[in-house]
Amino acid sequence: MHIKEGLVYDKFTGDLIGYSNTGDINEHLLQLEKQVHTEQSADARQPLATSMLVLMVRGLFTDFSFPYASFPTSSLTGDQLVPIFYEAVLRLEKCGFRVACNTLDGNSVNRKFFKIVGNNSSKITYYTKNPCSIDRNIYFISDPPHLIKTTRNCLASSKRSMKFNDKAISWKFVKELYDISLKSEGLTCIHKLKYEHVNLTPFSKMRVDLAAEVLSSTVSNGMRTFLSDEAEETANFIEKFDKFFDMLNVSNYLSTYKSLKPFKAPYRWSADKRLQWLKDEFLAWIEEWEKQVTERKDIPAKERNKLILSKETLLGIKITAYSFNDLLKYLFTLPDVKSFLSEKLCQDPLEKHFGLHRQRGRTNENPTSAEFLKNQQALRVVSSIRLDGIINGNTRGNKEDTNVPTDGEPLPKRRKLVKSSSTDTPAATSPVSPEKTEIENVLQMIIESPESKLPSISVTMIIKAAKQLLLWSSNKVNEQKMKQFNQYLITFFKIWTTLTVTTQFVREETWKRFALFVSSSEYNTFWASVYSTVGITPCPAILSFEVTFRMFTAYWKKQTLARISATASTDSSSPSLSFDEQNALWYVGGYVIRRMRTKINKNSTAKEMDMLLPLLDELVEDHDEDNGDGEREDEEDNDMNKSWINCINRGGLVYCTNEFHTFLYSLEIQVKLCCNYGKNNVQSMAEMIGQKEELKEIWDKIFQENRDADAAAECRSQGKSFLLKEIIAIYITIRGFRHTSRIMEMYKKDEKKNLQKRKSLRSTLAASEE
Repeated sequence: MHIKEGLVYDKFTGDLIGYSNTGDINEHLLQLEKQVHTEQSADARQPLATSMLVLMVRGLFTDFSFPYASFPTSSLTGDQLVPIFYEAVLRLEKCGFRVACNTLDGNSVNRKFFKIVGNNSSKITYYTKNPCSIDRNIYFISDPPHLIKTTRNCLASSKRSMKFNDKAISWKFVKELYDISLKSEGLTCIHKLKYEHVNLTPFSKMRVDLAAEVLSSTVSNGMRTFLSDEAEETANFIEKFDKFFDMLNVSNYLSTYKSLKPFKAPYRWSADKRLQWLKDEFLAWIEEWEKQVTERKDIPAKERNKLILSKETLLGIKITAYSFNDLLKYLFTLPDVKSFLSEKLCQDPLEKHFGLHRQRGRTNENPTSAEFLKNQQALRVVSSIRLDGIINGNTRGNKEDTNVPTDGEPLPKRRKLVKSSSTDTPAATSPVSPEKTEIENVLQMIIESPESKLPSISVTMIIKAAKQLLLWSSNKVNEQKMKQFNQYLITFFKIWTTLTVTTQFVREETWKRFALFVSSSEYNTFWASVYSTVGITPCPAILSFEVTFRMFTAYWKKQTLARISATASTDSSSPSLSFDEQNALWYVGGYVIRRMRTKINKNSTAKEMDMLLPLLDELVEDHDEDNGDGEREDEEDNDMNKSWINCINRGGLVYCTNEFHTFLYSLEIQVKLCCNYGKNNVQSMAEMIGQKEELKEIWDKIFQENRDADAAAECRSQGKSFLLKEIIAIYITIRGFRHTSRIMEMYKKDEKKNLQKRKSLRSTLAASEE
């Protein structure tokens, strides 16, 4: 889904929401590649996301559908989908799901992904081995609604002159049939063809219903009845694709009786006659068509390509046909499977989900990354994610009641302050021990990860096997054997990552080797020997893949970080503040004091207020009121550093002391040196900066004069420590908003883009008419 570029600073977590983020390993590889090519530092500006990649889980025999994960992207490539795909399969299999197929549209990125992870040796790559199972495959499906649109678009394209058996397959016959229906003043047999079907616009080309009504048996029969023999191959073309899409559009058990179309009947066994038709007639017809086009040596290759459907559409049709044939045979080997509805293979729920996002935005149909993720959380907890009442357009209507029982208990409130740094990777739960092998570190990480508490049979089996492996390796007798197992995998990883990631081709080849390895017999033999040595039965394929995948990504990331550090610039010069920044610190100092005073009055007890407010008052400089001519009686009025705050002060600003301004000056230097917005939260950055000795020294000097006069020295010391931590956190939050705003302005200036709200539909139509 396309989204609008935008960057938002989350003051609770310190995240910069809006950057492209396709996962940890992908970001490291892209960072190294960019640094090698442009010779920029590792902190070069990241691209802003312009689209959102969403993974949705859908049940093949239930109404379950759930938006599982979202990734903001800018320019996605096929190799970047590989770790996302493997991570999703691994987590779903651990939850107890069986991943059977993967449905995508015909985008070039998706076709590249098929080639990288595909395992079959034929020209058509339509499946890959399920890495979490020894005997199961994952089949690729090109979304049938997208295929029917691209097929119709090829037929309607004026740039193509398709032929079969020396007879034209042309859009002109559809127009002729439409003209015949208009000549009839009374009833007509060709009632489906309308003006919208024949005269396509950029918007109508995206409508599935228009494409399905053109490629229908009614149109093909009309051509055979009312047109000449020249339209025979066009009618045959439409009839075959009508049957093909009917096979993939079985949505209920009654449509075959209502429409009297046998190809819309539900599937009840693996030897269905439609599968035989698909293989012997439909695919054979396409192969014969391709053969006839290839033998036309009298015309250039560029012109030959216009005699048939586009290569992308043909590839999607073949991938879907082969996958559907094998998938259906597999499904009926499962126990208790009595029937199957092929409509479950379409990605209509995902299109509906995108529609709900646009619906929540009301007039704002193009959300930013932050708005999309916020809506995503809301849509995940609603009782149903369907669009009621919409039966046309780019999605299908679903009249069945899909509401699920809900719990009326309110959700727990979110904590406003995050105490520790948050991460999505399980590796943060356990530090890596250099004394252990990589396999042992990954096993320990799996045991201590939050996923180990999932109530599923797969997780229970994985944790039991992981503990048994660690117990076996802890015995000194088996230490050498474990090192041999570990070295076996590391040897492959070294070979795959020898080349520095300088191009997309290097990434693709590396992931190809990984995909081939985890699908090979050598991989299965290796892990079978490991489990037989330890005495683990049965062999947990999910654990094998998780250990291999985590080890490989960690090893590749380590290699990437080493190369980034080797090529990064080592400029150790201390930053300085400009005249503008020093002026701004006077204003920010007063704002921080007011913000801190409000927080103390709102959240503190009376005793804490008596302790903290006097300390806070020591940061405020006493100013006399104006003497009538606009001049102040303070001797530092002419200080150039205060020129800005003196100009904008209309009587309500708070002036901080020179000592507090000096503290903020040093704090700003530390923020420039240490803070990494987008990767650390506010609390962790505040704790890190608060440990700096130079800051503590300046902070102590602010309160040094009153130290001996204060009777409650210990209480005063606690109050100073509390104020130091909170003031640093407030300042880092303020700097985060300014950091975000500056990045967005630089982006708009460099890209020469205006990211304001687009014109309304009425204004756009009025401008086009002019």
